[in-house]
Amino acid sequence: MLRLSGSESASLSRTSSSASSSRPISSRSLSPTSALVATPLPVLVPRTGRRPRSLGEPFPGTASFGRAARILPQPAGGTPRSRADRWTILGAWTRPCARRVRRRLDAELVRRGLASTRSEAGVAVRSGTVLVAGRPAMKAGTLVAPEDPIVLTGPPRRFVSRGGEKLEAALVRFEVDVTNALALDAGASTGGFTDCLLRRGAARVAAVDVGYGQLDWRLREDPRVTVMERTNVRDLEPGQLPFVPGLVTADLSFISLRLALPALRRCTTPGATFMLLVKPQFE
Repeated sequence: MLRLSGSESASLSRTSSSASSSRPISSRSLSPTSALVATPLPVLVPRTGRRPRSLGEPFPGTASFGRAARILPQPAGGTPRSRADRWTILGAWTRPCARRVRRRLDAELVRRGLASTRSEAGVAVRSGTVLVAGRPAMKAGTLVAPEDPIVLTGPPRRFVSRGGEKLEAALVRFEVDVTNALALDAGASTGGFTDCLLRRGAARVAAVDVGYGQLDWRLREDPRVTVMERTNVRDLEPGQLPFVPGLVTADLSFISLRLALPALRRCTTPGATFMLLVKPQFE
């Protein structure tokens, strides 16, 4: 808004008599002494019924429970719930989810003690000897619930792992007698070779493995077994063994037999028998 003095308004009216009343006023027609007065803008008032809330300010009744309290229904009247009430509500919501937990079939077989490892469980599934709720399961990754009945068909397992079946087939094929033998099992792992040697009459077995905690508990507690874990066969010395073996079995992974044979030979008696599982991918 512009406010002018009386003389300035009179001169302005004479100069603008011929012009339309809607013609804009030019700043050039004003004298240098003209004063510009600004009218203050109106103040915006917030809408009633709402109050500003900080982004970090919690809702009523949620400060003691964190952000999770936003998902909980608030009681009538806005009275905050107690912490015990909120835990009760969350427990009721999450309890049905716990009943729906499902696991892979191979992992469930290991959990129930029907297989020693997931790889062994996978072999049993692929062979068609695993029944879930009366139907054969064809995939080890099939999801099963804890209450689903699982049955293994076929003959019972003879050794703690499939390695025992491999060694037994070789002993029969090559007509090797291990009765009363002092044996060294290199790469014992779960103990399939060790279990086979003991069942066929070996007197003592030294189970050597670079890993830890893999040997079956039954074999670990057997007095005929000497457990040598965290031991690399490449660095094996005769003084580390409790006896001089006359029979050596080996099922090694991620290492060539060329690197392990020198150490195995210097730890055995002259003319010892070697039963070595050859894995082409490591040779």
